[in-house]
Amino acid sequence: MLYDWIYQTNISNAEYRMFTEASQNVGCCLRPIAIARQNLSRYRFMCISSADSNAPAHFLIIEVYNPREGPAYVTQRLPLNIDI
Repeated sequence: MLYDWIYQTNISNAEYRMFTEASQNVGCCLRPIAIARQNLSRYRFMCISSADSNAPAHFLIIEVYNPREGPAYVTQRLPLNIDI
């Protein structure tokens, strides 16, 4: 059974390291600002994303799967269309 993703702003150092390693080949600058967890293996990070430091920023959800063995990896990139 899948549950709703509930986001929190407290990202642990271990979760931040996992995100950094899993997203290193995504191809844009990402700054996670919130996290949602399911079953200690599925994570969604709400991020501020930009092509580089001079490009406009966008919001993006990065879904990461962290298997029991092997490295974590990105399973989805979901753009958020939010006007601020």
